[in-house]
Amino acid sequence: MRLASVWILACVLGVGALCIGHAGAAPIDKATKAIAGDNNAFAIDLYGELSKAEGNLFFSPFSISTALGMTYAGAKGQTADQMAKTLHFTLPQDHLHSAFNRLDLELAQRGQGAEGKDEGGFRLHIVNAIWGQQGTQFLDDFLDTLAENYGAGLRLLDFRRDPETARVTINDWISEQTEGKIEDLIPPGAIDTLTRLVLTNAIYFNAAWAESFDKDMTHRRPLLSARRQPGHGAHDEAADLLPLRRGRGVPGRGASV
Repeated sequence: MRLASVWILACVLGVGALCIGHAGAAPIDKATKAIAGDNNAFAIDLYGELSKAEGNLFFSPFSISTALGMTYAGAKGQTADQMAKTLHFTLPQDHLHSAFNRLDLELAQRGQGAEGKDEGGFRLHIVNAIWGQQGTQFLDDFLDTLAENYGAGLRLLDFRRDPETARVTINDWISEQTEGKIEDLIPPGAIDTLTRLVLTNAIYFNAAWAESFDKDMTHRRPLLSARRQPGHGAHDEAADLLPLRRGRGVPGRGASV
């Protein structure tokens, strides 16, 4: 007998970088500081696991913590205990989700008045959604918690009769929220007739450098790295062509990078 499936998806897209302060901001309360610290602890643990694989690594710990925080709202007993331990959650349920909400609002305020990389305004979209099977009963307390603290309203789809249309609908929403940068988050066949609930989190970030690099001062130059050969002390020098920018100061403000 196959069990009904629940999907939890977290996607992130960052464009550009931002170096700005947040002068005049109201003090951050203890619960919000606590959830930020918990998320950082989880991020370090997760990086330790993901970095074991070969190749480049790009992920959003906040996105994953948020999506699993939404799931945690419906967990009880041993499941809740294990999730809290893994995610480093130190706040009780009745304080944790409101802390996530305040952290979300705090992050959204950080870029007010800043510019985007594309010369438009700064954009940080943190959006969540729940996609449930039509006719399935979900607990009101669970739905209320997600709606009030994560802005995640319940959207009804018919996974049972038409899982492919449901998949396309979710992917279209993700694409819209990330301004077309992520178009096929859920691959064909991933959602089937036994799917009953999908939780999605999308983060879109577009910001300009506080002080951008001068293209006229950026040139491609060889970067040498020494790689120790196994079994002896010799080094093999490998060269890659990377952008080099000459100047003074710190990276992003005139340093050589």
